[in-house]
Amino acid sequence: MAKRERVVSGFISKRAKLNEQTSSNSASSGGGGPRNPFLTRPVKPKDDIPLFLFQSRAEAKRRQQHGSNKPVVEIEARIGILKSPYGAHEMRVSSSGPKRINNKVANAFLCNGENSLQRANFEGGITRSHYVHWTMAGLSEASSISSAFGVRPKPGENEAAVIKRDVRETDLLETVYGGFLGDHRIIFPGDYNPGQNQQVRGHLEQKEKLSTMDIALPSAPYDVRLTLATEKAMDKEIREPPKGWKTRRLKRRRSYRRGTFAWQLDITEVTTVSSGGSSSTSIGYEIEMELCQDAALKLLNEPDETKAKTMCQDFSNQLWWMLNQINPMSDVLDAEEFLREHPDRNAVQLALCQCGVLKRYMDQGGGAASASYQSVIQPNGSSALPNNSASLSNLKFMGCMPVNFQRHNIEDVQRSEDNGYFLSEKTDGLRFLMIF
Repeated sequence: MAKRERVVSGFISKRAKLNEQTSSNSASSGGGGPRNPFLTRPVKPKDDIPLFLFQSRAEAKRRQQHGSNKPVVEIEARIGILKSPYGAHEMRVSSSGPKRINNKVANAFLCNGENSLQRANFEGGITRSHYVHWTMAGLSEASSISSAFGVRPKPGENEAAVIKRDVRETDLLETVYGGFLGDHRIIFPGDYNPGQNQQVRGHLEQKEKLSTMDIALPSAPYDVRLTLATEKAMDKEIREPPKGWKTRRLKRRRSYRRGTFAWQLDITEVTTVSSGGSSSTSIGYEIEMELCQDAALKLLNEPDETKAKTMCQDFSNQLWWMLNQINPMSDVLDAEEFLREHPDRNAVQLALCQCGVLKRYMDQGGGAASASYQSVIQPNGSSALPNNSASLSNLKFMGCMPVNFQRHNIEDVQRSEDNGYFLSEKTDGLRFLMIF
C-alpha cells in the first residue's frame, strides 16, 4: 500500500545505514577489495572441492586398515547457513546475491577461518517451505530430486515411471540420543522410547570430525559445509540409553541413489526433544549428500594418483551439479553494484532543489490559488542555485513509499476521500527518483 507523495523516507540516510552493516556489506564497486572479511577468498567450487576430496583420500588412506571392504571415513556435504561470529551472531556471513570482486562476479567464498579470521558458525538445515517445495514430490514427478540425479525422460516416456526406474528410494526411521561426553551417541532403530520394547537393541558410536570446508554461497538460499569424519561403533548391545543424554532426535529419512552417481541424497525430518521435557520439542529439516561407500572405497583403493585426481574431479562435478539443483543459485547482481556517484555535484544539488520546489508546491495544495511554483531551471535551459538551496535540497524521498498492508489498514483504504491509496507489489530495496 502506498501513499502518494506523503509517506517519505530519506534515501541518503538509508544508503548510509546499509553501508554501516558489517556482515551484510558486499564488495565495494570497481577494483577495490571487499569490506566484509568473509568475502576475501572468492573460489570456484569445481576447483576447490576436488582438492578437498583428494586431501580427504590421503587422510583416509592413513586410517584405512589393509584389506578392509568398508571405508573408515565418510565424506558428506550439508546445506545450511554460515553465520557471522562478529556482531549479530544470527546474521549470515554475507548479504544475498552474487558479489563483484575486482570487477569479476563471484558466487562462492571460502570461509575456513584462516589468516586470523574467526571461523563462521555453521547451522545446518533448511526451512520447512524449502523442504516442502524441493523434496515433497519424491519420485512421483519431476522435481529437484530427479534433477539432482540428471533424470530426463525422453519424449513419449512416462515421467514418473522413468524417475522410479532410474532413482532408488529407501526409508529410514531411527532414534538418536546425543549429548554424551566425547561426542558419543546411541542409535536405536525405529521410534524408540525406554521401557517400551525390551527386544530392541541400540548401538553406541563415536563420530569424530577430521576436517571441514565451509563455502559461502550468497547467490543461493543456503551455504554448504563439506566434512570428512569417522564413525566408530563401540557397543552394539545397548538396551536403554544411560543417564546423561541431552537430546533425543527422531529422524525420518528418505535416501535416494542412482546407479551412475557417486553420491547419495539424504532428506531428513528431525524431531528433537531435550532432556528437560516435551515443552522444548522442535522440528527441523536437513539435506545432505554423502559419498557412497562403494565410490569412497574405489577412491581409496586406486593406486594411480593421476586417476585418483580424475576421480575426485568427477565426484566434484556430480556434487556441484546436485547442489545447484537442490540449492539453486542466481547470477543476477544487486542494483547497488552498478550505482556510481554523479560526477557533477552542482547538477545533483540543482536536481535536489528542483525536487524541493515541486514538493513545496504540492504541500501548498498543488493547483490551489495559494500555491506558488517557480522552477529553479528556466525555460531557456539556464539554471542557477537559489539562495535557499540548502533548505530546498534538504528533503526526503518524494516518491511513493510502500508499507505492509495489514487488516487494520483496510478501513484507511476504504475511507480515503481523495483516493490517496492504491495497492501494489512491495519490492524490497532502495528507491531512487530520476530527474530529467
